Amino acid sequence: MSTRNPAASRAHRLFRDPILPSLLLMGSLVVFGFLMIALGWRAVARTLAIPLQTPGLVSGGLAGIALVGLGLRLIDVQLERRSDAAEDDQMVSIVAELRALIRDGQNLRSQLRRKGRSIQA
Repeated sequence: MSTRNPAASRAHRLFRDPILPSLLLMGSLVVFGFLMIALGWRAVARTLAIPLQTPGLVSGGLAGIALVGLGLRLIDVQLERRSDAAEDDQMVSIVAELRALIRDGQNLRSQLRRKGRSIQA
C-alpha cells in the first residue's frame, strides 16, 4: 500500500498545470522590468548633467515601467482567462444538472399520469 504525501501531490499538480510556463514567462518580464528600472536609476544617479541622464531615464526607467506594466497586465489576462474557463465548466455542470432534473420531473409527471393522478405545472 502506497501512501502519498498531500504536499507532494499538491506540488505535482502545480507543476503539471498548463498555465505555469506562461505565468513564469510573464513574471520574468516583471522582474526584468524592475531590473531595468534599477539599472536606469543607477545610470541617472551617476551624473549631475541632465543631458547625460536622459538616455538612462528613457532606456532604463520608462522601458522598465513599460515592461512591468506589460507583464502585470498579461498575468491579469491569463488569470482572468483561467477564471472564465472554470466558470464555463461550472456552468456546463449546472446546465447538465438542470437537464437531469427536468428529465426526472417529466418522468415523474408521466408516471403520475399513468396512475391517474394529475400534477399542476
